[in-house]
Amino acid sequence: MFLHGAVLEGGGSVDTPSVKIDKKNGRAADIGAQSVYNGSPSCNGNGASDSGVEYNGDTFQELMDEDGESNDKYTFSDPGNFNACNESAASALPVELISFSGQFINENTNLSWSTATETNNDYFVIEKSSNGIDFSIIGKVDGNGTTNETSNYSYTDYKVSGFQSFYRLKQVDYDGAFEYFNTIMVMSIGTSDIKIYPNPTTTSNVLKVEVNNTFEQELVSVELTDLSGRTLNRKVGYDNLFEFSTVYLTRGTYLIKTSVNSIVRTNRVLVN
Repeated sequence: MFLHGAVLEGGGSVDTPSVKIDKKNGRAADIGAQSVYNGSPSCNGNGASDSGVEYNGDTFQELMDEDGESNDKYTFSDPGNFNACNESAASALPVELISFSGQFINENTNLSWSTATETNNDYFVIEKSSNGIDFSIIGKVDGNGTTNETSNYSYTDYKVSGFQSFYRLKQVDYDGAFEYFNTIMVMSIGTSDIKIYPNPTTTSNVLKVEVNNTFEQELVSVELTDLSGRTLNRKVGYDNLFEFSTVYLTRGTYLIKTSVNSIVRTNRVLVN
């Protein structure tokens, strides 16, 4: 087990054959109110024992109570289990992320995330991918340093194309250390991804529906309906271009309903 700028606060017991404590760059590691053992502890809940755990004559707790200089490292090894008891709490991370989500609204993707606590959080990097594998940086949002209060963040991606986009957060500390959070996918098909022409059209023409289906080949459904919702023609496929004859249409207004992965966009078409 290796602690670097972290707090060990295990509920129940923590067993490991060795422990290394690294107070690097002033980010002191801390064991909290633990009882530390290198055998089988009784875990009586009083947090008062360091039985059998020493390094150069000092107990584990005595070492942790020292200020510690940069790059101080303390390592304990024992053939048996190394145990820590007491303090029912979760392990602390530099940034504890509560949520990360995205929503496609008005041709843009709005990303939002929240943190429960932060330690030395310099900033977040927002990365984007069209395939979930190859990511590129699209933005940066400053963090709140060190805080135990809930923090809310947001970022808007104004350059959305294709049917889906993948996003991930990279959190960076003041010392350059970083971590990645889970990747999310946001479905995104807007009016800018659908082109219908000519519009207006005539009763002796071919109406073309062009769909931006280049990043991920998804099944597309295109319906031509009247204003009452009655389907007049329907085509399904993985193509980029769908054509509808207007020979059998009368003058008036019609609807083109384009559906990709249950996301539906409706456009009006005028026939003269």
